[in-house]
Amino acid sequence: MKKDFKAKSHTGKADIQKEKSLKKIDYIIYGIIIAFSFVLYGNTLPDKYALDDAIVITQNEFTKKGVDGIKDILTTEGFTGFFGMKKNLVAGGRYQFSDFCH
Repeated sequence: MKKDFKAKSHTGKADIQKEKSLKKIDYIIYGIIIAFSFVLYGNTLPDKYALDDAIVITQNEFTKKGVDGIKDILTTEGFTGFFGMKKNLVAGGRYQFSDFCH
């Protein structure tokens, strides 16, 4: 004689409450992280610009191209898009995407 064994679900009210409390803890942790981020960086929200915005963003020919300029950004020196030619203004070496694509 064969007995029929049905898979029983072991999730009871206690398990459901436990899952809900774990989700609530997750949301509290996320909230703490977001609040901490605002405490650290909130004072920069009223700032209008940084000193390198023109060179790197607003007047850089590569960034003005949008997505089409990504290849130029990754393969040339950062100041080339602003000055129109390569200038070695940054001290020290910097690895670029083009250094690895020879």
